[in-house]
Parts: sequence; C-alpha cells; structure tokens
Amino acid sequence: MIAKGAKSVISFKEEVTWGTEPTTGYQDISFSSEKFTEKINTVMSDEIRRDRSVPNVRGGNIAAGGDLTTDFGISRWGNWLRHALAATSASAAVVSTPLEAGVVAIGDVRVSNGKAYACLHGGTLTNTEAAIAATADNLTGIINCPPAHLLTTGRAFFLTGTTAPAGLALNTVYYAIVIDADDIKPASSYANALAGTAIAFTDDGTAISINATPSLVATSGTATLQSTKWVYIGASTLSLNKHVLTAGADMPAGGIAVEKGVLGGDENFYLTLLGGRINTLDIKIQKEKMVESTWGLLFKEAVQTTTPHAAAGDSITDTSVMCYDVALVIGDTLACRPVTEGDISLKNNIAEDVYTLCSRYREELPEARREVSGKISTYFRDATEYTLFKNETTFSLVFSFTSSGKTLIIELPENKFTGSPTPTVSGQGVITSDFEFTSFKNTANYDIRVTIIDGNAALIGI
Repeated sequence: MIAKGAKSVISFKEEVTWGTEPTTGYQDISFSSEKFTEKINTVMSDEIRRDRSVPNVRGGNIAAGGDLTTDFGISRWGNWLRHALAATSASAAVVSTPLEAGVVAIGDVRVSNGKAYACLHGGTLTNTEAAIAATADNLTGIINCPPAHLLTTGRAFFLTGTTAPAGLALNTVYYAIVIDADDIKPASSYANALAGTAIAFTDDGTAISINATPSLVATSGTATLQSTKWVYIGASTLSLNKHVLTAGADMPAGGIAVEKGVLGGDENFYLTLLGGRINTLDIKIQKEKMVESTWGLLFKEAVQTTTPHAAAGDSITDTSVMCYDVALVIGDTLACRPVTEGDISLKNNIAEDVYTLCSRYREELPEARREVSGKISTYFRDATEYTLFKNETTFSLVFSFTSSGKTLIIELPENKFTGSPTPTVSGQGVITSDFEFTSFKNTANYDIRVTIIDGNAALIGI
C-alpha cells in the first residue's frame, strides 16, 4: 500500500535542554501541510581523470528544517508564539472588573452589562452620561430613579446631590442590583451585585441623583467608547485567564522537538527532529477563508524511529479563526477601516550554517535581529492610510482574533507604511490599495507583544 497524507501526523514537545530528545509528553497537532525535510548537499571531487568522469561523490552536512502550515487558533499556539518571540510570559486569572471611568490599556478586560470585553485601544474614560434624579427609601433599601434608569445588575454608578443617604457617600462608585425598571439597590462590589448583597443605608439623603459610568452593549465584533476601542469576548460569567507574551532577546533554553509520521503505507515512517527553533512566522488573513499560519523551523538534527512518541488521540484542539473574527485598529483611527486582507510576518534571521568538525549536524542555531513586517489591503475610501504613508508617520497597529469566548491580541506599537500604496485604476471595479508596513522599536517598550485571553490557566501548545 502507498502512504496517505490523510493519515499522516505531526506531534511535538518542548525540550528541557536544546537538542536533547524528550521521550514522553508529545502531543498531536492538526495541520494543512508540512515540509519538514533533511537536506544533504552533493560534494563532488575536483580531481581530474583522463576519461573526464567524476572520481568520487560524498554527501555534505545535514540540514533539517521546513515549514508547518496550519489554521491559526487562539489558544493552541501560545507556547509556539513564546518561542517565536523569545518572549517573557506572564499568566494570571482575569478578575471581573466592571467598566468605569479611569485609564484602560490594550489587553485589559472589563465587564459591562453582563458582557466581557477586551481593550484594543487604550485611553481615559470619563463619566459623560446625564444624571438621573433619584429618591432613596431606607426602609426598603431601594433607590428609585424614574424614568427608567437603564442600569443593569453589576453596572457601576455613583451618587451626586446635596447629602448622600447615611451609609453611602457622594461621588463613590457602587454597583447596581436591579429590582425593576425604576428601582435598584446599591452594592459595594461587582461580585456583591451579582450575588444580590446590598449596602444598607439608614436615612434617605437629600436631593440625590444617579450617575451611570461608561457602558458597552455590543454582543459581537468591536465597539468604540469615547477614545477607546473594545472587542466583545462573551458573557461576563466566562472564567478567563490572560497570558501576556512580550518579545525578548534570548531564546528559551530548550527547543521544540517535532515528530512527523508518514502513515498508511506498507511501513510507517517516523522522523524526530530535535533542537527546533522558529525562524519565521507568517499569519495570513484572507477573505472568506480561515486565518492561516505558517511556521518555519530549523532543527539541529533529525533521527528516524520505528515507533511514535505520541499516543493516538493525545492532541491539542482549538477553534480555527475566520477572517471575520479579525479586527484591526490603525493608530488612533477608531472607526472601522475598509481592510479586506492582511498578513503579519516575523523573522528571527537564524544562522543556518553553524557546523563544526567531527559532526554533520548543526552545532547551534544562533538568532540575529528580529524583524516584523506585513501588509494590509484596503478598499480605497479616503486618504487616511495614504496620508500616514506619504508623511512617513509612525503609528500603532493592533490585530485581534476573537472566537468561542476567547481572544488573541497582537500589538505592534511603532510602524511605518512603505512600498507603493498609491491607488491605481485598472478597470471598472472597486479600487484597492496595498500598504506594506514595517515594525520597529524606538520609543516603545517592545516591538511586538501578544496577549491571549482564554480559559486556560497556563499557556498551551507544547
């Protein structure tokens, strides 16, 4: 029988020491295609013979590497991204913090009207909603504020007026427990509001009003609130964790061991590739397609084996991200731009030819400068992006990938457009422009940072 691609397998495991083979703990990963190979260059003798034949041929050093192309998922590539960025990582549980006035930053998670949102563009939120006249009844513990207050349970508010009811204070944030369309009770925290635990007050105060804090109501996609931009994650009851990967200088101590299995033929073929370093990463966002990622790896060496390391079914799964699950914020332009496609490219410029005597395998895979670039394609609506290009303006880019109650955010704080994006006319249809960008680090704290918000307590993926 002939081997079949449909039965092939890729599994992997993070090494403790670079180039040392892990023996257990491998996990399968689904993939679209792989090009992991070993290459041996032909070395021919330069000696001359009267019959003009080649007197001898030898093989050169062995170079192992190749590309793995997959659907881009939000959770399953967390540790691969850590390797690609040589990143420091920090993971923590997301606390259900209600949306209210104050400073917010990219990656912050806030709860509003029973929904969870992640910030894509930070800023300072202020209280801008009109005050609603209210009366307090200390006997029932209810604050009545007709007409309908429009608060939801857990939404933050504060009191203004002449005198606050005893037990409450003016200009202090409380959280609503909604009784009906006109009545609420105050709680001291978001958690207490959800639990229905109200604050008691012992008189009715004088001439009070309720002032609601900023609010988001979107149930999909993105939303703009004052000078900030948000993406909807899901219900506020989701148990979420946040993992922040900040690009660094030093690769992890261990590499990535990859095992490929070519199955379905008369004989199964297994190859374990050791000392893997991620040299390149390309993320492609295309219309009417799943987001695609191609990981270019270089390895120290490869070893053929007869049995697999990974057990059948021991796999990592994740929801693939569609093009419409992607949002992009360009600089301070919070309005949705007519972007139709895009890609992000990372290169670690790893030296591939570090060999020494007494070995055909690589001695090391030293990384050089990290370079991040990409392209966005837009329908031409106005000169917003073109002006950034023409004026050589430095701007930020934030990509978010959101699906199934989790999100991944890629921040590129400093970028410039280059290339040839001037719109041209080549027919009767819509006009598009391609804007190539290059990322750098001048005044920012990093050139690239990735934030993953999901239900996993730790990064997964290796």
